Amino acid sequence: MEKDSLIRTLEKEKLELEDIVCELKKKNPVVETKKDGITYSVNTRMKVFDFVVNEVPTENVSNLMTKIAERSGDTLSDIPNRTTVDQMARELGIIADLQSSEVAKKTKNITLGFDATTQEGIHINSINITTKGETHVIAVDELPGGTTDDYHNHV
Repeated sequence: MEKDSLIRTLEKEKLELEDIVCELKKKNPVVETKKDGITYSVNTRMKVFDFVVNEVPTENVSNLMTKIAERSGDTLSDIPNRTTVDQMARELGIIADLQSSEVAKKTKNITLGFDATTQEGIHINSINITTKGETHVIAVDELPGGTTDDYHNHV
């Protein structure tokens, strides 16, 4: 009798645990990251862009996307690998270049400017274009030094 009672108790606990697992699966939906099963959605790309813009190394983006989704109670259907993240980062640079080109084309008067600084022995130069109402940074690069030739070649 005691054995039968123990079996019934364990079966009841098993059913309760199965119910809990079902409920947890409902709360942990799979979030589709691709719009057609092939191409990453705009939402996924924007998340990758947010990581890149905030200087997260591309090798860490996939893991962080997974962890953030888990902490939100979600599961991602697919996660971009590092090569894909690198390509998306290049796309972000191309988008910025196109935006700067459009501003330069449509604006009658623009000013080309640059600014440089040395941080921890590394010489950094930025190039920007300024219109009447806004400034666009079009390049930020490390230069070998701060000579006139370095600036001329960079601009």
